[in-house]
Amino acid sequence: MKNRLITIPFAHDSMIATTIRRRPYVAIKPICEAAGLDWPYQRKRILRDDILSEDIVITTVMTPQGQKKMLFLPLEQLNGWLLRVNVKRVKPELRDTLHIYKRKCHHVLFMHFFGKTVRERKRVEKKQKYNLNLLSEHFNVIQHTWTTQIQPVLNKLESPVSDRLHDRFNECSALLSMLDRKTLRSKK
Repeated sequence: MKNRLITIPFAHDSMIATTIRRRPYVAIKPICEAAGLDWPYQRKRILRDDILSEDIVITTVMTPQGQKKMLFLPLEQLNGWLLRVNVKRVKPELRDTLHIYKRKCHHVLFMHFFGKTVRERKRVEKKQKYNLNLLSEHFNVIQHTWTTQIQPVLNKLESPVSDRLHDRFNECSALLSMLDRKTLRSKK
């Protein structure tokens, strides 16, 4: 595997992850060791599971102790495995640590891999709303100028342009209203 290993700090320890075919994977053995789980038993459980075993990746990685084989699960399957671990089967002094992993490690990993995407989407949505508001304000000023100053003059001159522009302003107003409603709905 040529994928770069990523060390993600978590609960006075760290988790190891990588991206394979643009999909985040998490090394399971370090989690087992940090949470006090029996690694050989958990490995067997994962390999026996018909869902978890489908997407595992076992690969050789370089560690300070040399090359080692490491089992990785896709991030989206991590909670499926971890939530099935029975806390009562762990030593009492390690139960709190296991609870922390069960509650928070998926979130920490998710934010590492996708948090930037979520923040970026929110930033883009905020900018789009700002731009829509700005466009609406400009349109309202132009429409007011049209209605109070330009259209009356064109009407006095009996210009055919007056009706066509009036229709265009109505269409633009309807379009802005539709965009504004769509933007408000997407925020919910």
